[in-house]
Amino acid sequence: MIKGKLKDIIWFVEGLMVLWILLALMTKNYYASIPAWIILFANFLLIGAGSRVDKRFLIYPYATFIVYYGITFYLWYYYFKAFYGKVPEVLWLGFHPSVTILWLFWGWIGPVFIVFLPYLLWFSRYVVDKKSWENFVAEAKQFREKEGLE
Repeated sequence: MIKGKLKDIIWFVEGLMVLWILLALMTKNYYASIPAWIILFANFLLIGAGSRVDKRFLIYPYATFIVYYGITFYLWYYYFKAFYGKVPEVLWLGFHPSVTILWLFWGWIGPVFIVFLPYLLWFSRYVVDKKSWENFVAEAKQFREKEGLE
């Protein structure tokens, strides 16, 4: 699905996102760079998946990534601004609420549901086809027998 001209367009969009990020950072408008970061990393999912994906990939994990991380950064920004310049009265998991949002949703839950789960669900379809997997299992079995590991 993602090859040829479409892949070139995605790389062009990646270049635009990098320019957007650089412009936002050079003007010290850091929060304006967040949408570009999200699109940049989401497009890396498409580029990494290459031509082995179908249209379902555009919904999950691609669109899910964009929506999930958009909500995560919105919540982070909200709690950052809510407690800016003061110590929060209640800590979440022992952290400032904005740090907890990033740590929990961006660092733990997001990677599991956006990266690891699709990889697990569609490993046989997109990563290794059935014939290659069977060849790998046969070679591993021969190696174990040869080395006396069974």
